[in-house]
Amino acid sequence: MPCKTTLRVALPLMAAMAFSAPAFGQAAAGNPAAEGAPTALQGERGASFSDDQLKSFADAVRDVNDVTREYAAQMQSSGTGGDAADVQREAEKEMIQAIEDNDLSVQQYNQIATAAQNDPHVAQTIRQHLTEDR
Repeated sequence: MPCKTTLRVALPLMAAMAFSAPAFGQAAAGNPAAEGAPTALQGERGASFSDDQLKSFADAVRDVNDVTREYAAQMQSSGTGGDAADVQREAEKEMIQAIEDNDLSVQQYNQIATAAQNDPHVAQTIRQHLTEDR
């Protein structure tokens, strides 16, 4: 399934981003995203993301990170082979559920993740949401 393959790439990337939120960069003076000017930000290939979508994305990143931490020890102790594959499948299923529970599809999640890597305004807005309390 293409979604799961893409998810496997984006999820570890987003987990790293969530743990290093300051790596998104600091808000620059005159940054419209930091000042709250536009409510929709341009991302990958001109796709527009609302502030609500970016907030949902930040919440999904937190939840995906929780799943990642939960399954990390199980992955290490399961070694290789069938047990590891089963644990990985279960973790992926929970990650997908975490994304969908935050009102995003896996495709939207991946599009926003890509946009955050390529667009500093999108990244900054996500960073702000990651540092906010839920």
